Parts: sequence; structure tokens; C-alpha cells
Amino acid sequence: MQRIQFEEHELSYEINEELKQLRTNIQFSGADKKVILMTSTVANEGKSFTALEICRSMASLGKKVLMIDADMRKSVIAESMVLGADDYPGLSSLLSAHSGLEDVLLETDVDNFHIILAGKVPPNPAELLSNNRMTKLVEICRNEYDYV
Repeated sequence: MQRIQFEEHELSYEINEELKQLRTNIQFSGADKKVILMTSTVANEGKSFTALEICRSMASLGKKVLMIDADMRKSVIAESMVLGADDYPGLSSLLSAHSGLEDVLLETDVDNFHIILAGKVPPNPAELLSNNRMTKLVEICRNEYDYV
């Protein structure tokens, strides 16, 4: 499994505390809640940043975490948060059957935290995300990870 590194940054005390509160709320939402989706109707609200930091926070507690970057149109994570993200196949390649799970699953510089990057921009991202392969991927990962 290939290993990636995130760009270094330091969080303010306030942001760090808000992330811890969100992490605690997720943990107390129930043991059966293993798959979490972050979305909004507006761009640039911090979805990618929040998702990434929550995954890092959960992994720091020893939870096995997988983040799937499903923004196949304009991935903020691939563009600005992961060093060398263009060098790796991603979700678009997996869902279009050009790569297997073992090809797109990446270790991060945080123990217990894996990620699947969005990959190259496909001509049909909505169709790829709504196909049966995505459903199967989530089910497989739900059984392997504490949080997806």
C-alpha cells in the first residue's frame, strides 16, 4: 500500500476544540453509525477540511478510519491538501473498473488513517457515484474500518 503525506498546518485552539466536540458527538451517535457523509449546498464551507481533520482525530484515538474523497469534479483534498496527489489512482478509477481497491487505498502519515483520493475527473461523476460499485465499496469498507 502506498503512503501519502498531508501538507503541514497547525490548528488554532478554537478550531481544535470544535473538532474534538464534533468527534465526541459522532462517537456518541451510536456504535452502528460507521459511515458518515459530509455535504452542503455551497462551495468553500470547509467540508473537506472538516472531514480530513475529523478522520485524523478519530485515528489518533486508535480508531481505524477510511476517508473516501468523492468530490470527483474538483477535489480540494487532491488539489491542496495531499502532496503529490496526481500520482495516485483514485475513486473514479475504482468505480470505472480501471483499478482495484488495493490500487487506490493509500496509507497516510497518521496511523490508522487510510484514504481513497477522488482520482482523475471522469466525464460522468454522478453516474459513477450512484452505481452498484459504490454501494459495494461502502459495504466492504464498513466491515474493515471503524469509520468510513
